[in-house]
Amino acid sequence: MKYVIYGEWKGPYEETLKKAIDIEKGRQERGETFDQKGEMIEQYWFLEGRKTFQIIETDDVSRINKWVWAYGSLIKNLKIAPVLTRKEWQEAMK
Repeated sequence: MKYVIYGEWKGPYEETLKKAIDIEKGRQERGETFDQKGEMIEQYWFLEGRKTFQIIETDDVSRINKWVWAYGSLIKNLKIAPVLTRKEWQEAMK
């Protein structure tokens, strides 16, 4: 299943990003990142820099939950939604 994870970094912005980098380093060391498992489809940043979303594909929803536990305190307006491609949606609607 594909998921969109959307959120806005909390302020102070520079401090929050430093914390996020430290969290990501720890997750990399433990082999927990979406990139390492081939689950990251893409990550996008809005031009203003504080809002971001990523598309993840995983059959293990606990991986999404672990990500939320790792980063949740740094993100406001966090939203996670399962999504389908148009082709997948059309197939599901048959």
